[in-house]
Amino acid sequence: MNTKFTLLAAALFMNVAAHAQQINGQVTMGPNYANDVYYGLDGQTATETNRADWDISFYRKSNFSTGVRVNDTKGIQVFEASNDLSTWSTINVANASSWTELYNDDTNWQEGAFNQGSAAYGWGAYDIATHNVNGTVIFVLKYTSGEYVKFKIDKLVATQGQYNFTYSKYTNGAWSADKSVAISHSSSENRLFNYYNLLTDKVATPEPEQSKWDLKFTKYITPLDAGGSTVMYSVTGVLQSDVIKVAKTESGNPTDDAAYLAAINTAGYDWKTFNMSSGGYTIKPTNFFIKNSTTSKIYKLNFTSFEGSATGIVKFNYEDVTKTLGTTDLNKTSFGIYTNTNQPKTISIVYNSKESLSSDISVQIFAMNGQLVHQENYKPTSSFTNKTIQLSKLPAGVYIVKLQSASKVESKKVVLQ
Repeated sequence: MNTKFTLLAAALFMNVAAHAQQINGQVTMGPNYANDVYYGLDGQTATETNRADWDISFYRKSNFSTGVRVNDTKGIQVFEASNDLSTWSTINVANASSWTELYNDDTNWQEGAFNQGSAAYGWGAYDIATHNVNGTVIFVLKYTSGEYVKFKIDKLVATQGQYNFTYSKYTNGAWSADKSVAISHSSSENRLFNYYNLLTDKVATPEPEQSKWDLKFTKYITPLDAGGSTVMYSVTGVLQSDVIKVAKTESGNPTDDAAYLAAINTAGYDWKTFNMSSGGYTIKPTNFFIKNSTTSKIYKLNFTSFEGSATGIVKFNYEDVTKTLGTTDLNKTSFGIYTNTNQPKTISIVYNSKESLSSDISVQIFAMNGQLVHQENYKPTSSFTNKTIQLSKLPAGVYIVKLQSASKVESKKVVLQ
């Protein structure tokens, strides 16, 4: 790398870092973590909502998403009671021990507990003629109070963006009259979900508009290892919006854009550990880099304290590092991998980089059984190059091309004809 450029870049970095504004953030979930708190990094806004206000939620950003979640942190359990709708009137809570319990996915907002049922889409099947997803599964929700609600999703009317569902409450040893509800995606604009409370028969709106939050401080269920077996356990931590990606480092900055993950529990809960001797929590020295794909802003966040269930207070510091990471550490190197129908059994590699040209590019090609069938290195002659590799000795078929330059690695499936 050019020494003058390096010194200039270092000077600019020091100047930006010196003027970066550190923000002291705090959220309060309340005693026993009764509230969810949606925090917006850009506006420094903390929106507290009572977690008990809702029971089920319907993903509303796409007419073709079938995501339906349960409020498991309210203590509600979801069971698949039957995959035969004709048994609706004969569902008996005495058979609860034979039902299958289902859980929300803690990595993807669109994979709720109801999506884990036995139907093709968890709770229903797709109709190619109408483009609706029609419900085929009967669920029962069990509350910590001992109450039960029988529930089925009748259909997702994809062309209208509307969910139709039916439910009945178990009262005094018998099911109440069925109640049918329709909720349109458009009824809660600019949010991830529409929410409904089955016990109060009311629509709820606990979630602020998406532009106003990046992180949700909450409780959620996650799978944990318990000596060789997996248990579903309630934890307190942070989930991220679906427009947010998070990278974690123990020190320094993320290596490249691939370090930023979309899994909603990337920040998660294990940035803290309970200290048995002090009775308090120890915070791990982890950097969280939070990238908003809508605004392209990047924040560096460090948790500083966690007070536990007495107050539910979490403290953290963060700063806007977009200027230092947005153009220097991210997307330094990119590859393009292409096949050319006019040149059988050839691939073209396009290399585009802001990094030093001292690193060779490693090219490895694997057959689908994992066998390495071709390998070579080449040194780019400029920051933008195009290289063609002739593979006439390989039989036609599907291969994996893996490229690596310094810390950048990329793989792509190609078809040689």
